[in-house]
Amino acid sequence: TLRGANLSYVDLSGRVLNRYDLTGTNFSFATLTDLDLRNANLTGANFTKTDLTTVLLGGPDLDLTKAKLIEATLTGKDLTKAKLSGADFTGATLTKVVFTGADLTEAILHGADLTTVTLNDLILTRAKLIKANLTKKDLTTVALVGADLTEAILTKAVLTGADLTDATLNKVNLTTVTLNDVDFTRAHMIEVNLTGKDLTTVVLTRADLTKANLTGANLHNTDLAYAVLQDAVIVLGLFNGGVDKNQTILTGADLTGVDLSNRKFYKEGSGGGYSGMRVIDLTGATLIDAQLINTDMRYAILVDAKLIGAKLQKAVLYNSTVDNANFTNANMTETDFTAVGYTTYDVIRPVILNNATLIKADLRSAVINKAQLVEANLTEAKMQYVELPGANLYKANLTGAHLEGRFTNPVSYTHLTLPTKA
Repeated sequence: TLRGANLSYVDLSGRVLNRYDLTGTNFSFATLTDLDLRNANLTGANFTKTDLTTVLLGGPDLDLTKAKLIEATLTGKDLTKAKLSGADFTGATLTKVVFTGADLTEAILHGADLTTVTLNDLILTRAKLIKANLTKKDLTTVALVGADLTEAILTKAVLTGADLTDATLNKVNLTTVTLNDVDFTRAHMIEVNLTGKDLTTVVLTRADLTKANLTGANLHNTDLAYAVLQDAVIVLGLFNGGVDKNQTILTGADLTGVDLSNRKFYKEGSGGGYSGMRVIDLTGATLIDAQLINTDMRYAILVDAKLIGAKLQKAVLYNSTVDNANFTNANMTETDFTAVGYTTYDVIRPVILNNATLIKADLRSAVINKAQLVEANLTEAKMQYVELPGANLYKANLTGAHLEGRFTNPVSYTHLTLPTKA
């Protein structure tokens, strides 16, 4: 038997070993000219630095599971439907190799040049494709769940309909990639470049987009629920919320440190009414230290959102809903919470800050007309010249708050906790 044999440096030219059990056999540095290995069991076999160009491979029973093909030459080989799970192709020459229907689950293809390889119906689940070159490849039928594509080259590649759930695409440039209907759920996309991309049909639920570049990206209707966007760059992106049932979903998203200043988070409906109006849902989102200066967030849903230390100077929160939101140490100087009607016939919809934490928040000169601040915590808040006509401050806590100026006419101030007078 040749199972597990050491054939390193041996000349096996012309030998017929088809259907042999060659599990764990060491062929490294061997001469394999015209060797017949069709339908052989090559599980765990070692072909390091061998030339397989003239070797007869293939057949429905060919098994190269966990084989070592490090720096091997496989030019022109037909590996259709081959079993290649866990195979190591590090440094291998794969020019014009046919992998149609092959199973490369957990295969290692670090730095592989796959530009001339046939990849139809290929399984690359959890495969290692770090720095692999996939320029202009059509990957629509390739299984890439959990694949590691860190720093891979995907210039002009097509990923339409691809499932990249749990995949890693750190530092990948996706600016020229076709991304229609791609599923990036739970994908790791740290420092990925999505500049100018249309992401309206892309799913990014729970994706990690830390430090991602989303400059000019179209995020209308994009599902970013529970995504991490810490320190992401979102400059002048079309980030105006979704429409009707297909709104931009940022529920639970982590937007820590993101700069969204001077942005508009809503769009008027047809004819200026509520119908078809686009809004943004940030329920439970984390916006700690986020920059929202001069941002128009009218009608935004910020229920349970964490805006600790956020910068909201001159932000507009007309008719927004912020129940249980946490604005601790937020800077809300001149923030406008005015509850205006959308048309003269509409019912006035007040901003809701019930149970909101506004400890030490800077609300100087803010306009909070008709705001609902039931049980809100405004301890030590800076509220000089704040406008609160029609506001409901039932059971609100204003211990240590600075109330100089126009603190007038709240609708309800029953059980209000006010600063202790000296």
